[in-house]
Order: sequence, then structure tokens, then C-alpha cells
Amino acid sequence: MISKQRYRDLCNKESSIPLFSQAWWMDAVCGKENWDVLLVEKGDEIFASLPYFFYKSNNLMNIMQPKITQTNGIWIKYPPNQKYTRKLAFEKDIINELVLKLEKLPIANFNQNFHYSFTNWLPLYWNQFKQTTRYTYVIEKLDDLDNVYNNFESRIRRLIKKASSLVEVKEDCDIETFYKINKKTFERQNIDIPYSLDFLRRIDKACQKRNTRKIFYAEDKEGNIHATIYIVWDRESVYYLLGGEDTKLRTSGAHALLIWKAIQFASTFAKRFDFEGSMIEPIERYFRAFGAKQKTYFNIQKNYVTYPNVDSRYKQYYHLLNKWIMVKNQNRTVLGYLKNRGIEKVAIYGLGELGKRLYEEISNASEVIQFFIDNNKQEYWNNIRVIKTDDIKKMEKVDLIIITPIYNYQDIIKEFETYGYNANIVSLEYIINEIIEGVC
Repeated sequence: MISKQRYRDLCNKESSIPLFSQAWWMDAVCGKENWDVLLVEKGDEIFASLPYFFYKSNNLMNIMQPKITQTNGIWIKYPPNQKYTRKLAFEKDIINELVLKLEKLPIANFNQNFHYSFTNWLPLYWNQFKQTTRYTYVIEKLDDLDNVYNNFESRIRRLIKKASSLVEVKEDCDIETFYKINKKTFERQNIDIPYSLDFLRRIDKACQKRNTRKIFYAEDKEGNIHATIYIVWDRESVYYLLGGEDTKLRTSGAHALLIWKAIQFASTFAKRFDFEGSMIEPIERYFRAFGAKQKTYFNIQKNYVTYPNVDSRYKQYYHLLNKWIMVKNQNRTVLGYLKNRGIEKVAIYGLGELGKRLYEEISNASEVIQFFIDNNKQEYWNNIRVIKTDDIKKMEKVDLIIITPIYNYQDIIKEFETYGYNANIVSLEYIINEIIEGVC
């Protein structure tokens, strides 16, 4: 508790700590008892911090990203006028000290997104962490709005012009109205919204108290709300947090107009506008069309649980199933992941227990599953064709093949290469990790 209070004091005076790592934000998205922080201190001064959200399973901590929180990760306060070589050495010392503190915790898994200002993950690599590169899109200079607008793709400018004649942009509808429109975006894709109204109320209350949020919405003359967006900010950046559109009114271009209004608003006090992703291809294409620049950030992971004398494949299954259950408890699904990416036709490789569980999860949209691939099974299972690998060229092309025997993933990939079959192939583990990391 002493560290948390010290961190609260630090956040109150240190403007370089990003919004999503601020103590008050962590209170709002995690609950005050469900997060903590590691500090590196020298004397009375704090030189680094690592705030983290956790939940416990079997008395072990699982550290992960909170909902609708793009990044956490390590924040470092650098001494002035450091040479580059000394800066790298300083980062190594700081990160090693934080890792030592982290590994004193009763920890099972670590999985966090780090802010894009953190660029040197090499000391974490030396400590057996793994990294996956993610992307966000940022408009870095807001001081010349004419230049910002001219960098929009022509289709975005057309949408803005069209919407300007159809709707009026208004500010700060109540959070219930926002949630109603926001929810429609998920309903359009047959996905459960992954957070409750009460959860959003809690965040909104914390943001309103600190004057760090604004809701823009577009309304026509008949009083219909076409779209809404919810932005938050710190002293450096404005972040596109959430948005939504009325399914029946999506063609008005209102959402693009709202983003433009938000950028104009951001230019009055902030240095940059951060779209917060996304790794989802259609969303990435849309955000990129606003002339934003691609920024890389790191997803950092490490598994701490070991099981002596247990076959490695069962260790992998245990970790996958644990994460899969966690995803389901948050009302997120593999089917939602597929729909988010416009994936309409899939094949499932493997008719073992994992393959059957995957079938059960997405069987409500039975038209998605085109066939199974399994070299040791019958020709049909639950009225769906089962083929062998060497017959795959005879089948209709699918958007994605999902590998469920994850322990043998690389050998299966080579098997497909042997038969000259070119397709998008991922493991079930990859999909679950993508969902957890918030890129779906």
C-alpha cells in the first residue's frame, strides 16, 4: 500500500506518465484492490514504475491488460543530458531491478502492452520474456489543421462533407445514450459487448471528475443519433477510446465527421491524436485513411508456471485452456474474433478435444465451418466433412485454417507446405492470445 500511495503522489506531479498508467485510471478500470505497482527508487526519488492489473488463480497472480486500456508497461524517468550509451545502460539497470521485484511475486503469467514510448525491450529478452509487435496510429502534429485535413484520404474528406449536410455535431450526451449506440456496433457483428454499462459509468465518473473526457455525437433533424465517439486525454495526447454507429445510419459519414471534430478539439491543447490501434484490418485501414502515422508498441509476455515430470504438450494445453476460459468469462469469443476480421469460412485442423471445443464455440454460426482436417478420423463428423491433409487441394478455398494441436504447429505448417497449399493458417493459441491482448 505504501508503494501505491507513493505512486499516486508521483502521478499527481509527473505529467509524462501516460493516461492509461495513471493511478486514478487503474482504480477505475481495475477496482482499487485489483492492481498494484512496482517502483524503482533511489533515495526519495522514483525513477521507474510498473503498474499492473491482476487476478488470482490457485493463489497465483495473472498479470494482464485491463479492459479498454491500450497500454501499461514500464515508465522511466531519465537523468538529464544522458549520452545514448549511458541511457541504454541505465534502462538495463532499471528493467533488471523491476524484473527482480516482479519475480518475487507469486506470479503465474505476465502479459502487458507497453506504451510506444518504451522502445528498448532487450533487457526483457535477456530475462526470457517474449515480445509481439503491435501497432497504433497517431497524428503527431496538430498545430496546422489545414495540413492535417489535407493528409486525409479523399474518401474521408467526402464522408466529412456528406455528413456535414446531414447531421449536427453535439457534445456530451449522457453515458447511457453513448453506451446504447456503442453497443449497436457490437450487435451488428453478433458480438456481446465486452464491458457493462456500470463499468463504463465508473470510468466516465473518474474522467469527468478530472475533466479528461468528452463525448461527441452526431444528430440529424429528426433527433436520430447517427454516431458517437468517446475521447480521453492526458497532457500529451488525446485518445480515441470508444465509438459507435447506428447500424441503419452508417452511410451518413457521421463517424468520420466526429473524428475530425475530435482532432480539431485536440489541437487546442494536445500535441497528438492517438487512434489506439487497431490490429483489425478494416479498422486499421479506416484509421490510416486519416493520415495518421504508424507507431509500434510491444506486447510483453512471460509464463512463470512450470510442471516437472509433465509432458510439455499438456502444459501447453493447460495454459491455453486457462486463457480460453478467461476470455469466455469476459464475454469474448473466437466467433467474435472471426467476425471482426471479416472471416466467413474456416477449416478446423484436428478433431481431438480442442477441435471439438472450438466447434462447439462457433457452431451457432455453422456456415462458418467448411470442413475439418484430420488424418485419423472418419469422413464426416456432426454432418461436416472430414478430410485428410493430402485431399485439401480438392476442397473449396477457406479464409482461415485454425490449428488445434498447438504442440505440433510447426510440423503441421511444413505438412501444408509439402502439399503446396497456400492459405492463411494460425493456431488456436494465437487467436486466444490476440483476443487477450485486445486486438480483436
